[in-house]
Amino acid sequence: NCDITDYGNIIGGNTQQGIWLDGSFAGNNSIVSNYIGVAPDATIIANGADGILVDKVPDITIQENTIGGNGANGILVQDVPTGNPVAKAHTQLSPTLGNKKIAGNLVGVIKVSLGTIKVSNLLAGIRLNNVQNVLVGNDLQSVLKNLIGGNGGPGVLIEGPNATGNKVNNSIIGTDENGTPGLGNGGDGVKVQDAPDNVIGEPIGG
Repeated sequence: NCDITDYGNIIGGNTQQGIWLDGSFAGNNSIVSNYIGVAPDATIIANGADGILVDKVPDITIQENTIGGNGANGILVQDVPTGNPVAKAHTQLSPTLGNKKIAGNLVGVIKVSLGTIKVSNLLAGIRLNNVQNVLVGNDLQSVLKNLIGGNGGPGVLIEGPNATGNKVNNSIIGTDENGTPGLGNGGDGVKVQDAPDNVIGEPIGG
């Protein structure tokens, strides 16, 4: 149980992940208000792999971070067999259930004095790989909206037959709150691949 919440950790230049949480005992953690792969002045200080990797962790809050410039995904949350960290599993897994929330982050973009600019992650902004019950976003009334743009792959990628019960809601994908052009992701805004029973959006009042 740890909180990485020093309101201004700058985590960059590492050969692998910026932050890696691994294993079913690594629950009830928070990653809040860090700059990962990019400095507050928008200087890229890339981590070689994902900005944040969460692997087989039951409970996690990732909130109000700025994540850009990394050599793989901005955020990767996965539950795949040990020894095969990037595979899209096609056999029955033992899913790690719990509460996982990704809210209020800037992923692939950063706010500077002139507005919102790209600080692209190489692959997806947020990738959910064979993981269940992740909320990307927040309720409709919350001000903690994810802003996901400028990434080399999809803004949000949900993949794998065990990726179920995930929800993408109250996020801004491919632009910012002002409709600024030129912030699109290199792939789809949201891509769901071989993943059943997920929800993109929410009915008003739902």
